[in-house]
Amino acid sequence: MRTAIFAPPYLDYADPRVHVELAQASEESGWDGYFVWDHVALGAELPLGEAFVTLSAVAMATERIRIGTMITPIARRRPWQLAKEITTLDHLSGGRLTLGIGLGGPPDLDFENFGDSPSFKVRAEQTDEGLEVLQLLLGDAPVKFKGKHNEIDAPPLRPKPIQSPRIPIWIAGFWPNTKPFQRAARWDGCFPTQAPVNFEAATEGDIFDWQQMWLPASAYREMSTFFAKERKGSGPFELVATGSTIDQDLTAAGAKLGEYREAGATWWLEWVSGTPGNLEKTRELIRRGPPSSG
Repeated sequence: MRTAIFAPPYLDYADPRVHVELAQASEESGWDGYFVWDHVALGAELPLGEAFVTLSAVAMATERIRIGTMITPIARRRPWQLAKEITTLDHLSGGRLTLGIGLGGPPDLDFENFGDSPSFKVRAEQTDEGLEVLQLLLGDAPVKFKGKHNEIDAPPLRPKPIQSPRIPIWIAGFWPNTKPFQRAARWDGCFPTQAPVNFEAATEGDIFDWQQMWLPASAYREMSTFFAKERKGSGPFELVATGSTIDQDLTAAGAKLGEYREAGATWWLEWVSGTPGNLEKTRELIRRGPPSSG
């Protein structure tokens, strides 16, 4: 099982230089990846950094670790703009980018407040269509596409990404909803969580109780069975777990990760709290190195 730091973009973490420092420390300490959230707004006047600008700085300051967004909503981005951004970042990182894709949230603060649809149904349509357009634009043939949300008549975009056949795409979804996981089965990985009880923004600190979104290891056994049936052995697939081991010693943390690995998870994303004053604790967590899942 590979391990990564999963960092927020707000408050103390709104400054890209903080992420550069943490990502460099992650690489030096043996972590395998560094992922950041991708949001527009999470609370009233909450300082919030931009994901792709942040990752560009991280890409230039690291050499080994995989980097990426977790997750980017296509519903609030033009697919061709996103195609250029991820291709540029893939080249900048030397082929280390993973793109996390999902419907996004909160539906009011990140969408409705800026004139985008808060509807999960509409954003699901935009996501499926955007993924198709993204793949076509980074392919080999001219693109003629007419959908409900996009219409394109253009040559393929160049340069192509370094990674082939494509930049890995991990799809997010709330387990056990079926449709997001059927979508994920068509791509390269899945980042599952469960719907939080209270999806409301706050003015400072943690936006809501993120721990409500973490899934137990038993859920990954169910997902492993689901994807085995859906994918029918069609190549490598990443199943991504997330949670926190910051208050456990490395032995206990390793045992926890071992449960997820045995259940089928291939990555562990160590969730980092954006709570004010937590940054030094995050530095200590990173410096001690990742737990071993056995």
